[in-house]
Amino acid sequence: MTQSKINEFIERGKYKQGRRDIKGAYEEYSNLIKYDSKQVEGYSLRGYLNLWYFCEFEDAKNDFKKALEIEPNHARACYGYGSVLCKFGEINAGVRYLEKSVEVEPSSSIYHEIGDHKLFLKEDQEALEAFINAAEIELKDKYCFYENAIESFDKAVTLLVENKEYENAIKYLKKIIEIRRIAEREDYEPNDYDEDECKEFYDPCFEIKRMQRLFSQDWYLKNIMKVPSKEELYKNQFHIEFLTIDGEWKRLDTFTFYEFDR
Repeated sequence: MTQSKINEFIERGKYKQGRRDIKGAYEEYSNLIKYDSKQVEGYSLRGYLNLWYFCEFEDAKNDFKKALEIEPNHARACYGYGSVLCKFGEINAGVRYLEKSVEVEPSSSIYHEIGDHKLFLKEDQEALEAFINAAEIELKDKYCFYENAIESFDKAVTLLVENKEYENAIKYLKKIIEIRRIAEREDYEPNDYDEDECKEFYDPCFEIKRMQRLFSQDWYLKNIMKVPSKEELYKNQFHIEFLTIDGEWKRLDTFTFYEFDR
């Protein structure tokens, strides 16, 4: 079969899939496999339909497995096979294929999925790395979805807080604030957000309050009443209210947010 003929099957299948004619797309991919049983794209594309549209997990597993027998490093087949293994409860095996997929073709959404599975497996450090990778890859994408990057960074922050890594948590909260500012400057509209919801999306109030709490924990819980120097305060972009008694800095019980450099 010529490459042009192969492309015709794939293009017709994708066209029908885009038109929500899933049955028609399935037939095109099946016909491609029928005419050339070594076509990895046919198995991979049909596997996705079985997995995500028809929920025929066993058929999907067989399609992806066949695709990987033909081309072991096929990124989308690795992802599909890993996903279906996870659905069967084979999380460790599934994650290995997801990781193989991003080695070949880095993907924000797949890294985020790896992070969620690592959380389930209680592998916090690996989950943290996956969420950070997911956010950073998303931000580099030409068609970046800022809300996805924020979600990934937010999960990273939660893990850092749980492990009392407050300074790193603050670092990524600052990144979320910067993303919200960029989104506002670009008049970015997250999916399914109305005008009022966009205003809320641009507002970094939640992250600012969270940073204030973390800053307090970082210096006064971890260091047990160790009073930071003025240089440390400015470095962390916060202003804490202090009272001078006998020439020493003493902490008051209130603190206010020090505005970021714009």
